[in-house]
Amino acid sequence: MSVQDMELTQRWGAVQAAFRGGKKVEDDQLRRLRFWEMVVLLPLLALATGGFFTFGTVEVQGVSMEPQFRTGDRLFYIKPYALLSPLKPGDIVVIDKKYGAHAGVHLIKRVFFIQNDRGDAEWAPSINTSRGQVSPKAFFPFYAASYASRKAVGRNHILVVGDNFDNSEDSRDDEIGEVSPDEIMGKVILR
Repeated sequence: MSVQDMELTQRWGAVQAAFRGGKKVEDDQLRRLRFWEMVVLLPLLALATGGFFTFGTVEVQGVSMEPQFRTGDRLFYIKPYALLSPLKPGDIVVIDKKYGAHAGVHLIKRVFFIQNDRGDAEWAPSINTSRGQVSPKAFFPFYAASYASRKAVGRNHILVVGDNFDNSEDSRDDEIGEVSPDEIMGKVILR
């Protein structure tokens, strides 16, 4: 083999090695792209597609949740909230009453008490609201054990109150009263 043939063979080997190295780089980039598609893009696509069914928006009307929310504020809520975080006192929910004067009206209220299926749930000592910490029992004295004519919250029912305590129709009023779980449209997640 001549010196020229050897140089040519070496150059050809270098070209092939560079090509294989380039091919490896392309394969690595393709793998990274597929990884990002699987980890980021597909879940985003699923959220965008399923977002219609899992998220909702509601516009605040009235003063019952002031000062935190005012008329015209648009709130986002998650419908299958139990999958991410079960309802707890202090959460803000969107309610769709099934009967009475408020039937079909979306109400935005703060959860004050959730009765369990056994009927023996404990009251939270205090709840954070936009007006500071409050005692939920103070808002529902007839449910407190110290009253002789004590009322019981129905099993799996929820008591809700607006943050503007003096200007809110809520579970303290017979017209709204206790809220059943099927009347909860979702949990507010952001404004």
